[in-house]
Amino acid sequence: MATISKKILHQQMFSMLNILTQEQLVQALNFMKFLKAQEIPPKEDPEDPFLEFIKQDASPDVTLEQVREDLSSIKGNLSDVVIQERAVRANVI
Repeated sequence: MATISKKILHQQMFSMLNILTQEQLVQALNFMKFLKAQEIPPKEDPEDPFLEFIKQDASPDVTLEQVREDLSSIKGNLSDVVIQERAVRANVI
């Protein structure tokens, strides 16, 4: 379907108003009210429980350097842990 600008749609609708009977105008108005009533209000997204949990302890005072320092103290490599767990599951080790 070709896209028609809102301005052109308005012009076409107003030009139709001049040729419709009073009964047809009432029907058109009722239909427009019906369409307006069908609009669905924007749904508010419920907060993610994980995000709510994180927000409780979040602080704007934490710097990237602090995060890096805290993460650097974690021993090992996550990929090594995953490989080891897969091997255990597959009875390779």
